[in-house]
Amino acid sequence: LFGRLREEEDYAIRFPASHRQRLHKAFLAAYPYLNMGWEAWFLAHQLLYVFGKARHHSPLLRLARVHLVTLSLADVLDLEKRSSSTNASQPGHSVTEQLTFFFSKACGRLASSLSTGLSLGVFFLQFLEWWYSTENQETVKSLSCLPTPPPPVHLDGHLAPAALPTLKSLCPLCRKPRANHTALSTSGHVFCYRCIYAYVKRQQRCPMTGYPSELQHLIKLYSPEG
Repeated sequence: LFGRLREEEDYAIRFPASHRQRLHKAFLAAYPYLNMGWEAWFLAHQLLYVFGKARHHSPLLRLARVHLVTLSLADVLDLEKRSSSTNASQPGHSVTEQLTFFFSKACGRLASSLSTGLSLGVFFLQFLEWWYSTENQETVKSLSCLPTPPPPVHLDGHLAPAALPTLKSLCPLCRKPRANHTALSTSGHVFCYRCIYAYVKRQQRCPMTGYPSELQHLIKLYSPEG
């Protein structure tokens, strides 16, 4: 109620104030303080009850003169004695009363089972309706009919590997006889040290295979003739 009245007060069109509107405005102004006082009253009762300074933990129980006490063993024995005396004073139930009792319990359980089954059935029907709906079918088709992705391309077109020279003694990069033979451990190809050093430093890959490579993968080779 307070929220609705506050919304009407904030967003409604202003007309000349009537007696009812003035009451609404006064209620909106006083309600936060009244609510804070009411909650503080409850909190004070609970704190006093926790510290043993009051017999009621709620002002409503105090107004109703209801006292909450711990159930002792004497109270339990007294309740059992009263229950046994009450059962002894009552005559035995007839067959009709027993049948009525069992029938009412059976009807209650049947109603509970039907309610649970009905809820499950409604949920299942809603699920089927959603599953076979046009929007869901379009979503399923869009996810299941995606085109097959192309196979992974190791190199882009502009990064195509260079062809190996015909003579094995030539450097694949400069196409001249190799000087300072250096192998690239990521691919095993041998180059001139100057050629492969500059290429790997700039491209960070093998020029023949495209494998990612670093300068630390360069291995200097020493021939027996040298």
